Amino acid sequence: MGVDAAEKAQLPEVLGKAYFCLAFYEVYAGKFDKAIEHGLRSVDAYRKNVWNLRGWGNSVIPVCSSSLYQGNLSSALAYAQDVVRSGQEAGHMQMVCWGLYYLGRGQVLEGRFDDAVVNLKKSIELAEGIPDRQYRLNAGAYLGRCYLRQNDIERGLVTLEECEAYRVKYRMGKYIPGLSTGIADAYLLAAEQGAENEKKEKLKKARGLCEHALKLGRKFPVDLAEAMRLKGTCKWLREKPSPAKEWWQRGLKTAEEMGMRYQSGMTHLEMGRRLKDLQHLRQAEAIFTEIGVEWDLAETRGLLEGFRGERQPTSEEEWQ
Repeated sequence: MGVDAAEKAQLPEVLGKAYFCLAFYEVYAGKFDKAIEHGLRSVDAYRKNVWNLRGWGNSVIPVCSSSLYQGNLSSALAYAQDVVRSGQEAGHMQMVCWGLYYLGRGQVLEGRFDDAVVNLKKSIELAEGIPDRQYRLNAGAYLGRCYLRQNDIERGLVTLEECEAYRVKYRMGKYIPGLSTGIADAYLLAAEQGAENEKKEKLKKARGLCEHALKLGRKFPVDLAEAMRLKGTCKWLREKPSPAKEWWQRGLKTAEEMGMRYQSGMTHLEMGRRLKDLQHLRQAEAIFTEIGVEWDLAETRGLLEGFRGERQPTSEEEWQ
């Protein structure tokens, strides 16, 4: 209704805002093609109103975010760099903060961790100075996830839990992109790689966190596939292989239906690693090659090389 009214009015400011709001909703609903379409319409509307640079920067965000979720990293990074450059030229530090967050987030997926840390820390610094609490949390969550990807579990967990404390302190919404799934992932890693005498306690904590991430994922479908994958891994670490495989399959189906190529690849990788299933690893290899994530591709190929010479199973059950 709002978009229809804006179209009738044909006022760039009104059109830009209406399409931005629609695109923003569509991102978190997991409707990425629509979010990109409506985000670009918002971009076009704000281009006709040269005085609203902030509106233009805002309208690029759902396009950039949707591209990341779809695994179109080169496109997402190009949008993010455009926002950073435009913000720097105009002296609009909030836009620079936004762009650096998305730039760092894309670099986390690519495996360019040193670059990601620099950009995410700078985004946090700018967000604290503005202040922009939403982007302080957004960048903090992905900084924590970056540390996890570097296998610095302790630093990652501390960073993510600081974000959670910040969210509670300022009474912000329960959903922050990547935060609930990041904390669940951190505890799963800590349970698996930590001391044996702490495993039971950390797995118990991880179990509750996975349930929380799943609950939020049902409200914000954009995180649902990852939450299902983490739930499967939690089941696996609790020595429940059949439910683990069921959750992984559900996560894979969800990711494929939503067109989330990176999450599809990560679920194939997890199943291939845990089940020693070459078919899943080859699927992960194909996806990571397609979307250009070198870090995960190298890990996948390392596992394939490690399994070379072993008899390929005729079914997953043979490995149990």
